[in-house]
Amino acid sequence: FGMSLGGMIAQIAAVKHPERILTLTLLATSVIGSDDNTRDLPPMDERILTHHANGTHLDWTNENVVAEYLVSGSRLLCGSKRTFDETMVYTQIKQEIKRANNLLSMFNHALLQGDDAYEGVLHSIQAPTLV
Repeated sequence: FGMSLGGMIAQIAAVKHPERILTLTLLATSVIGSDDNTRDLPPMDERILTHHANGTHLDWTNENVVAEYLVSGSRLLCGSKRTFDETMVYTQIKQEIKRANNLLSMFNHALLQGDDAYEGVLHSIQAPTLV
């Protein structure tokens, strides 16, 4: 199973180590390959991009401000068809904040840069895949 960046990593694992992958389940991710592909996939919702951009202005030492920011992000990801349980999410986020060694590391994957090229290899994935 892979979501977002995890979905990209799962696809790479399926290409590089097919013997280790029985099935793939991909959620909220894109196909591996170049950024200039023409696969006509929908882009990331602008509200999510704006939310992440707003994170650069937070006081990450203020636990309450950070919790509110993370709750609002969870609310965005919940969408409009499901009931958002703010109390439960807030409780979970407060636990995550207390448990984290470095809370900002949850955003580090945006800094990753790879030098591998995966354009044109998607067809080599033989594992049954649910998207």
